[in-house]
Amino acid sequence: MDSDSPILDDEFSLLIPGFLDISRREKRDVKMRHVRVLLDGQVLGQLAFGESRRYPIRPGKHELIVTNTLNKSRELFEIKSGECISFSCSQTASEISLVLFVLLGAGNMPVHLQRLD
Repeated sequence: MDSDSPILDDEFSLLIPGFLDISRREKRDVKMRHVRVLLDGQVLGQLAFGESRRYPIRPGKHELIVTNTLNKSRELFEIKSGECISFSCSQTASEISLVLFVLLGAGNMPVHLQRLD
């Protein structure tokens, strides 16, 4: 990773990281498809329903985005050295969207992101 990366990959870094926790466990979630997680424009990975991840990140201001390609949700936050910030994400759909998803393989499923602390 380059020096501008928000993710700390050097275990010997003198900088004390902050920690970003993100989970996808809300009951209202449709439990289909993965959502992609991005921090400052860099893809961190994907979350399926029931999963959670913890990322060591550089202290400072960041932009967190979760997306399912058609929809996205965005939060700005600032983190300090040693601090842990938690978010919950979910993907929801109306009944008609679920029917379209089953019939056509596609439907509008908004993505939600909520800070927990």
